[in-house]
Amino acid sequence: MIVKNEEQFLDECLQSVQDVADQIVVVDTGSTDNTVAIARRHKAEVYSFEWIGDFAAARNESIKHARGDWILWLDADERLDRGSIVELNSLMKTETKPITYIIPIYNYLQDGKNYKISSAHRLFTNGQGIQFQGRIHEQVAYSISRLRGEERPCNIILHHYGYGLDDAAQEQKNKRNRVLLEAMVAGEPDNAYAHFTLAQHYSLTGEYTKALKHFEIARQRNDFSLGMRVTLLNTMAEAHFREEQWDAAHGLLDLSIILMEEQTGAYYLQYRLAASAGDTLRAIDRLHVLIEKNQQIAKLGKNASTEVVFNRDLLNLNLANLYYQNNEYEKALTLYDTLAEDQRNTISVLDRSALCCLNLGRYAQAAENLRRLCAALPENHYYLDLLATVYIKNQQFNEALHVYEQLFQIYPQNENIRKRLAGLYAKTGHLQKAQDLITSAV
Repeated sequence: MIVKNEEQFLDECLQSVQDVADQIVVVDTGSTDNTVAIARRHKAEVYSFEWIGDFAAARNESIKHARGDWILWLDADERLDRGSIVELNSLMKTETKPITYIIPIYNYLQDGKNYKISSAHRLFTNGQGIQFQGRIHEQVAYSISRLRGEERPCNIILHHYGYGLDDAAQEQKNKRNRVLLEAMVAGEPDNAYAHFTLAQHYSLTGEYTKALKHFEIARQRNDFSLGMRVTLLNTMAEAHFREEQWDAAHGLLDLSIILMEEQTGAYYLQYRLAASAGDTLRAIDRLHVLIEKNQQIAKLGKNASTEVVFNRDLLNLNLANLYYQNNEYEKALTLYDTLAEDQRNTISVLDRSALCCLNLGRYAQAAENLRRLCAALPENHYYLDLLATVYIKNQQFNEALHVYEQLFQIYPQNENIRKRLAGLYAKTGHLQKAQDLITSAV
């Protein structure tokens, strides 16, 4: 590992490898917090290295101190999946040539529900010349190729939580990365990957015109694998989408799907394009395909270089909302009722479910949902008013009367509530109460 000021993450990271690592090497590049103390608490060997603006140089310094036959390298905001320890131990056999394993990484987004799947050469043989290359986004892939080593897939999983940085930390990281990425492109102007990563950085900071320039250079170089080409087309299409260049985005996404049908990125962006254009039927169609592909990717793994796996409930909620917008209340209600079983979705889902029931004339079910909303949000009197309306539609006048009595106590000056309450008193035979309300208003 190489670290700097990682006290927020380091403890859990080192705990995740405690039972499998014979040696823990931590190269510190200038921490001023408790990072070094945390590392030593986990019996790590800590070495200092002056930061020279080169991630590969720092990584290669860490290799110098590794005595084991195999090296697993991590960042502090990553965790080794507990279920991967058995397989990790089984892979580390004696090898006569350079070997590296490609490990899937689940990169959790800020919402904590969706995640991107990427992969990297994270486990490799030691003592056979494998080194890192790249001022930033450093890799051992070039070294493996030069040494004529072997790449192998595996089912080990790493969990990455670094996308949850606060604004100040993210801004500082962006500034550091920009300097390194721009220097890498200046030093290697024909390196397609350098242009691609700089373009990704510009997209992250909202500089889409700059991003598109470098995406196009990377695309023209055409040095990528199929999975990387698909990722390039999708990220380039998103930059066009952000710039409201709809035709260009559509064209790139169509090409991406021709190259690789089993993916989520292109279908997600097609859904976003349709939704932003107000094309509800197209958005519904693309979301159906996305849900199917999302399930396949979550189960079988990714094909594109970087892939997003979406939270299933969020996709179904978006689909239900689209059905509601398109007045397909029956389909929307089916999804809302399924989602309401998860307590985290109760408020937003019950609200739409109640409205679907109203449109379908299912007043008893609407009333049940509204009673639950009133119990959950007693200060929100909108639901009380709507519940009374449902009672009236269902000719439950006594129940409606009870609700309007509550509302009148809360809003004694509201003339609409007074009129409805007086009408309900009259309808239920309480003529004197109705007369008293009218008289007091006069």
